[in-house]
Formats: sequence, structure tokens, C-alpha cells
Amino acid sequence: MRSIDLDVRIIAATNKDLSKVVADGEFREDLYYRLQVIPLRLPSLRERKEDIPVLLEHFLVRFNRLLGKRFRGFSPEALELLNGYPWPGNIRELQNSVEYACNMETEEIVSTASLPPRIRQSQYQTDNSISVGVRLRQKMKEVEHQVLAEALEYFGTSSQDKEKVAKVLGVSRATMYRKLKEHNLV
Repeated sequence: MRSIDLDVRIIAATNKDLSKVVADGEFREDLYYRLQVIPLRLPSLRERKEDIPVLLEHFLVRFNRLLGKRFRGFSPEALELLNGYPWPGNIRELQNSVEYACNMETEEIVSTASLPPRIRQSQYQTDNSISVGVRLRQKMKEVEHQVLAEALEYFGTSSQDKEKVAKVLGVSRATMYRKLKEHNLV
């Protein structure tokens, strides 16, 4: 038996704060440092709404090719609805929604009627004052997420660092941890 030298690169992804998981003894420290070469943080789709039109176009071209169809685009109403939707399932949900619409639509322009029911019936439509309030609350959540993420980046992610962030933001430690959990920053 002889050994063979290998040059391997590993790409790993998680939605957990590995430094916290290591500190809690739930993840091997040596493995953490092997994986922590070039950390990348990919924001959720709701944090980068400007990508939605580009992704819609990409998926439309893709499903035109796969389904043998010739869609030219989305109606202005459909675009407004798709841009206003919060996309809790991120890009995968957006892709599935475009595929659904391409399978349902019979015209050259994808209309709101062809969008998945959860999007058509979402509370994020811009037709009334209730939806305006919902959009404002969503915007506040986005700003809160950004502030928390920047604070963690500045102060760090250890328990003591999070306590500093809570003090600077004027909230209790419990509120801080609740907010971090809400925003998947734990």
C-alpha cells in the first residue's frame, strides 16, 4: 500500500455562528480553523432586493429553454408583486416560483395570475394601507438586521462581545439574543 498526495479544497456552508458553536464545545476547534480560511457571508434575498430583476430574467431564460417556451418577461404588476415579496425561501423559492409561473402562463408575458398562490395572496401587495404597514415593518426588520450584523462585525461574536452590543444598543441581554435569533445571526 502506498500513499497518494492530494491537494483538496473544501467549501462548507452553514447558517450557524461557528465561533459560538466552537466556544460552546459543539464543534471541533481544529476543524473550525481549517474551514475558516476565506469566510463569506451571503445575505438573504430580502437583503438584496436589487438582485431580484436579474434573477427573474435568468430563471425566465432558463425555463424558456427547458420548457420550450418563449416568454418575453413579466407584467409590471407581476414584477411589483415579486419585488415586494419577502422571499423567506431565498433564491430557491424565487426559482421555484418562476418555474411555476412558466408552467401556468399561456401568454408571452408572465402575469400575476400565473404566480404561485402564496405570492398572489401575500400580505405584501401594495393595494391598501394594511400592506403599506406590512412593508414598513419589513423595512424596519431589514434595517434592524443590518444594524445587528454591523455591530457583530465591529464588536465580535463572543458572548462578551454580544453583551457589549446589547449595552451599546440599549437593550437587555435577553432582548439581544432574541433579536439575533430572529435575524438568524446567532
